Amino acid sequence: MTGNEYPAALALGQTMLDTATPGNLPDVLRSLAMSDGTTAKFSAVLNQLIADVNSLKALGGGPVAASQTVVIGGTFHAGDIVNITVGGHEVSYTSVAGDTNLAGVASSTEAALNADATFSASYVASVNSGTITITAKVAGTAANAVTLTASVSGSGATTTATAGGAYLAGGVGPIQQPSVAAGTSGQV
Repeated sequence: MTGNEYPAALALGQTMLDTATPGNLPDVLRSLAMSDGTTAKFSAVLNQLIADVNSLKALGGGPVAASQTVVIGGTFHAGDIVNITVGGHEVSYTSVAGDTNLAGVASSTEAALNADATFSASYVASVNSGTITITAKVAGTAANAVTLTASVSGSGATTTATAGGAYLAGGVGPIQQPSVAAGTSGQV
């Protein structure tokens, strides 16, 4: 469907938006804006919605959960305390001789995060080598504003913990039907 094409027939009460599929939603929205004379009113909203739809299509069509990484580095030292704070809630892990290396510290820190009831209610941690990925359990943009800090403390600490950013990022929300301004039906 391109900008000025409409389906051959619409059922009584059906709108152009009802005929939208993930593949043609941007074109349906452009057609609606051109057909009902409210292009000026909806211009900013329409452009943002089309950008969001195109982002979702590029990501495979669905919502995406926000995430961020913490890299465990430096030199392994038993007794170092890794502190990770997500959304103001801190979880700490004290490394032990049994961790043997930085990958072990990362794995043990991941386990401590996932064992914490407050953390695990909203997030999940996973680990790959020395990198911990923290991911929101609910997809969408809300967690993009969640703060993240990482640090290491302890006497003679040589381990490091570096957050990939100050916030979780990359969350993309679901497609939501735009509201129609008063006095317009959005129907064809």
